[in-house]
Amino acid sequence: GEGEGGRLGHGGDKDELLTTKVEGISESIVQISCSLSYCLLLTENGEVYSWGNGEEGCLGLGLTKMDPQSSPQKIEMLEGIKISYLYTFPSSCFALSKKCELYAWGSPHLGAGTGRLIASPVKLSSLQHVKVIGVGGGEWQAFVIVGPPSSSAPLAPGLAEPWAVLPGSSSSHTTTTTTTTTTKSSPPSSPSLSSSSSTTTSSSSTSTTTTTSSS
Repeated sequence: GEGEGGRLGHGGDKDELLTTKVEGISESIVQISCSLSYCLLLTENGEVYSWGNGEEGCLGLGLTKMDPQSSPQKIEMLEGIKISYLYTFPSSCFALSKKCELYAWGSPHLGAGTGRLIASPVKLSSLQHVKVIGVGGGEWQAFVIVGPPSSSAPLAPGLAEPWAVLPGSSSSHTTTTTTTTTTKSSPPSSPSLSSSSSTTTSSSSTSTTTTTSSS
């Protein structure tokens, strides 16, 4: 692809026509999230690296001006915080921790309450009483999906809430069926055929069946 601004992470601005390995990452990689001019990378240990165009502070390296990084750089401000998922937008970034806490950096539209550009990750304190499980947004806005207090871990985008009932999941329901049967006796005998008349009788029986099934 196009290498302008170091966005390919190969140590320069050269365009590449063939797939080329990005060097400098020794750990197992679990996610790469890219915007137009920069990339974020998440390792198995929850560490985050960035490279590309540093405009709007999107690299999370404390750079407030355009200062391209052409090879992966570790975001030290997230050191010790186990990150589980990354979200990138044209001018802002979000990192979701395994504790369901949200960190953000980039443009002033982050929800941090400062109204200014933030070039290094900050924890969004306004969300400290909820568990964040997803992030969405665009160039000028962002929103979060939060789970109930029982949510124990964040989920990747596109996955359903952990408390939702999904097709194939276990859920119980009870069905009650009532059946009523009425039985009538034969008509009474004619007086001319019998000295005593038969008494008409009828009986009803009701059965109720309760079935519990799991779907």
